[in-house]
Amino acid sequence: MRNKNRQYIFPLGLIISFFLDGTIQFVFMEQLQSQTTIMVSHLLLLWLIMGIFYSDNKHLELWAFGVGLAFDSYYAGILGIYMILLPLIVYLTKIAYQYFEPSFIVILLIYFIDLAVLEVSYYAVNEMIGFANESVTTFVSTSFGPTLAFNLVVFIILYYPISKLMNLSNRYN
Repeated sequence: MRNKNRQYIFPLGLIISFFLDGTIQFVFMEQLQSQTTIMVSHLLLLWLIMGIFYSDNKHLELWAFGVGLAFDSYYAGILGIYMILLPLIVYLTKIAYQYFEPSFIVILLIYFIDLAVLEVSYYAVNEMIGFANESVTTFVSTSFGPTLAFNLVVFIILYYPISKLMNLSNRYN
């Protein structure tokens, strides 16, 4: 791969993860959603968090804002939730990044916290505007817990390939 083409790895991965989130939800709907559980894929957040730790991209908040706006308009139907939450999570994670040495466990724990913040914030906003019709207990048992578990498994599977890909793209930029 030519050196100047490596700068496109982060945006291309962001676009792919954007569409994979929706595709995974649609293709594996029966496996991810049942009467008792709802699991939501957050590959987009995974890519952004890995970008903080392994990419030298200085404009991650802008990327998060743009992809959050696209996510809201394409998937959520309510403009503003992901458009605000994703850049905020990226910003707070960048602050936390300064205090930690990147490792599998550190990034896993930060990703876990970011997932929790995203899911709880999304539920809280939907509750405030009257779109959530489930109790907090039901949310935690049917959606929050299974979503965290599913995304942590995905993180464990994809951590090594994504980190190597981002390191490779940074080495030649």
